Amino acid sequence: MNQALELRALLELALLPWTAPLLAQAPRGDGHPVLLLPGFMGSEATLIGLQIFLRSRGYAVQTWGLGRNVGFRALHAKALEQKIRHLPSARRTVRTTARCG
Repeated sequence: MNQALELRALLELALLPWTAPLLAQAPRGDGHPVLLLPGFMGSEATLIGLQIFLRSRGYAVQTWGLGRNVGFRALHAKALEQKIRHLPSARRTVRTTARCG
């Protein structure tokens, strides 16, 4: 399973030069905060591409900061609540923090 995911990641990376012009046409963000959450059993390293893209579009991007996602626990809920509450741009605005994961 992990080998299949690694191959998929390599394929997606290889396709990036052809998708870059399309991605460059994506609308600019307005600077509101975005919190990225890795998929189940994913690490924060899996979010690097999305993080770079969203930052290049003008969003204030943060990752969850809890390492590999081995399943959601009550500890995660409290930590994420605090993370959202203390995002720099979330404190300056009444905007909703977008969560991606």
